[in-house]
Amino acid sequence: SGLNLPNNELSPGGLEVQQAAREIADSAALSGLGAPARAATAVVFDYETQWMFEIQRHGKTFDYQTLVFDYYEALRELGLDIDIVSSKADLTQYGLVVVPSIAVIDDALVDQIERSSAQWVFGPRSGSKTTAFAIPSSLPPGALQRVLPMQVLEVETLRPTLTPAVCIGGTQGVAMHWREHVRANSETRVDAQFNDAWPAILASGRVRYVAAWLSHALHRVVLEQAAKDAGIEVQLLADGLRIRRRSDLTFAFNFGAEQVQAPAPANATFVLGQPQLATGEVCAWRDAQTR
Repeated sequence: SGLNLPNNELSPGGLEVQQAAREIADSAALSGLGAPARAATAVVFDYETQWMFEIQRHGKTFDYQTLVFDYYEALRELGLDIDIVSSKADLTQYGLVVVPSIAVIDDALVDQIERSSAQWVFGPRSGSKTTAFAIPSSLPPGALQRVLPMQVLEVETLRPTLTPAVCIGGTQGVAMHWREHVRANSETRVDAQFNDAWPAILASGRVRYVAAWLSHALHRVVLEQAAKDAGIEVQLLADGLRIRRRSDLTFAFNFGAEQVQAPAPANATFVLGQPQLATGEVCAWRDAQTR
């Protein structure tokens, strides 16, 4: 019903669908696409965490899905393809695994970390509960301490006027909503500190822990560094621009309010649309070396 007006003419949405169908039919490159390949980056979404944090938010503004989306948005702004997966999935083939938060960290997940060669990023409240809804006897982050020796001593929910400052990679920002006071042992390095000297980013080997809900630009800096450490190429996209790779094609979508230039190389061959994208437009190209 959304594609037709009451008099059975195509609606504006119907005309867009008609145009998209025509473009796909006219392009052998688009109609021949197979299933998407596995991305190099995974974001772990955990329904058990969603339920547990709904039951015990511990702070009015701590919303699990909002936190996950902030990490997701930062990764997409860096031009990365992403798979959204369960913590029970096989994660060993990814180059970067991002876990915005996960209430229960079991030995099976830590086993995967030890077997993989990926970079791992864990956000706040990870490993903060057991399956019996208790605080781990070894303190959070529970079993993660096998690969990242640290302990969360206490946590604080942050009112809007309380925003501890931190600088990461030259970018200034703050903690919002939630912050943890953590203790690292000699095997764990502190990559960033808040202005009151509490650690903000801790790391050991290929595993990072973000001890707060950070402002968006800081999340992006942390993820950009993790991606680079994983050998994954990143490119900061224009506001509202998103890209997605399928087979040998790269698609660009402009969700922003301004016209933008697709980040295609000079020798690219466009199979859909043009390099200049107005709001709502899409294009696709093939690089010269992949033809």
